[in-house]
Amino acid sequence: MGKTEDEEPLPMAAGGELTPHLRMGSRRCCWRINGWVSYRCVFALIFGAAVLLSAVFSLPIFNSGDPKDLDLDDRFAGYEIVASFMLKRPVSLLEQYILQLENEILDEISVSNTKVNILSLETPALLSSNKTKVFFAVDSSVKTVGISPTAKTIIHDNFESILVHQSSLHLTTASLFGTPFSFEVLKFKGGITVSPSQQKAFLLQKVLISFHFTLNFSIEEIQVYFDQLTQQLKWGLHLSPYENLYISLVNVRGSTVDPPTIVRSRVVLVVGIPSRSREKQLAQAITGSHAKNLGLNNTVFGRVKQSCSFNCTISNAEKKCACESEALTNTYAGS
Repeated sequence: MGKTEDEEPLPMAAGGELTPHLRMGSRRCCWRINGWVSYRCVFALIFGAAVLLSAVFSLPIFNSGDPKDLDLDDRFAGYEIVASFMLKRPVSLLEQYILQLENEILDEISVSNTKVNILSLETPALLSSNKTKVFFAVDSSVKTVGISPTAKTIIHDNFESILVHQSSLHLTTASLFGTPFSFEVLKFKGGITVSPSQQKAFLLQKVLISFHFTLNFSIEEIQVYFDQLTQQLKWGLHLSPYENLYISLVNVRGSTVDPPTIVRSRVVLVVGIPSRSREKQLAQAITGSHAKNLGLNNTVFGRVKQSCSFNCTISNAEKKCACESEALTNTYAGS
């Protein structure tokens, strides 16, 4: 029997290979398959890159928020002012009177167009269950408007007064809440400045030279050793009996419990008129005594960082350092 057309074998070239026109068709088919696979690879690469970039830009350093807030507690996000204090009362009791507690804190702060929010009530580890740490925030009472600069200044001064005198807030219903203690500022946008009260110098005296340096301790820790700090600085700078120091402690993130602290120092004259030659001597002592740690005991205060004089009346070389230092401190401290 003869074979039908449908059963005819594929045309073959010598050696059993496909004829040229069939090889060409085979290549076109393979190209379509490879092209499809290539498009899938390209798509997968683009998708993977998009996911990677999304993950990278979600890191804290790319957030649009205030970079100084990155290492602060998440509970403080969205608030400009956060503080805390201790009460000798259990959490279970205070939870029943949160609204009253907020109102009494607000009465003590006494600033118009503000409100107080209790963020949390906690019993710190290793402490009695009858003691509670109260975290609170001061916020604007108007949702669309932040705390005014005037209100912030008043609150800052109130907080500084409490910190300087190492006291605390006064609550009206002492019979219910007891007496607050261990007041701490945890966040104050624009920075917090504390000028300890146990200083013999005052700002109305003539300033001979100003300088600042950084210590890797909190304001709270430095306050404990403040007398040692001033005495050792006087010794390190070889101050005379008619020269004194006025010191302010600054934390740029507005925390009294977190390091570092900028120590803003002014050498003031008790009597007499500022001398240009004495200014130069002190400038050399400040900038040249970095290796000697400004006279500070490094087992107590650690190593001094970023020591700089910023009296812009001394020399051109020091003017740049002076103005940069003053601008840095004023920008963050707001005072």
